[in-house]
Amino acid sequence: MRVVVGILIIGVVVAGIVVLYDVGKKASSDSIIPKQALSEAKRAEIRSALQDLSDAEKSARGVVRRFGKDATPVIIERVQEIYEKGSDWEYQRLYAQAEDLIVSLGEAGDARAKDALELWVADKDYRVFRDEAAQALGKLGDRSSRQALWQAWNEEKGYLLEGDDEGPWPFAGEPPAGGYVHSMLADIGKALHELGDDEVIGELIEVGSLSEGRWEAGKMKIIDALSDISGKALEPEMLGMKYWEKWWQDNQASYLDNKQEPVQ
Repeated sequence: MRVVVGILIIGVVVAGIVVLYDVGKKASSDSIIPKQALSEAKRAEIRSALQDLSDAEKSARGVVRRFGKDATPVIIERVQEIYEKGSDWEYQRLYAQAEDLIVSLGEAGDARAKDALELWVADKDYRVFRDEAAQALGKLGDRSSRQALWQAWNEEKGYLLEGDDEGPWPFAGEPPAGGYVHSMLADIGKALHELGDDEVIGELIEVGSLSEGRWEAGKMKIIDALSDISGKALEPEMLGMKYWEKWWQDNQASYLDNKQEPVQ
């Protein structure tokens, strides 16, 4: 009898912990949606537009052009709904829409999107949105977001150092293949550069050198990011990391002079 009672107590405690976790997660999700005085009719109009992103005018950018910053809270709410609906391979079209919507938050320039974007970039539960959130934070231009970006950088780089180029996935099942960690690091690196933290260039070169001869496709994603940052069109001699190591040695001072102290 005591054993049965003990098992029941443990079950109640575990269930309570699960409920508290779910409530906390929902509270965290709700807190990233900016409060806004918007008529129900306008909100319904924006939500309706977000259900049909089938062409250029009905794209995420089209919604932002049409509704401006009024769309920000509704876009964040919609992205959260898509995430909570199920995995990205079960709802591929919806996740493609969510990714476009996240990038559009950066292009809209609404500072109220910052909390949501930082959550999506730093919390590994939202890793499916991490690279798009990084792009959006770079466009949004708030230097205080560097903390969240460096947190994500250190996590992703840690996977590589453990010999893992894919990393964990927030859903059950198989994650996408093909250098996912390198894709994350490339987008996070470019975002940090956009926010003036050019210490990340040396970090990108270190990752590229680590990957050379091991993850060649991943290395090329890092080289593409370095090409974008440097403004140099890729030439054949730039496809090896020796070129970028020498380039950084020659140009490091000009990038780091007069920069604010980096955040890591």
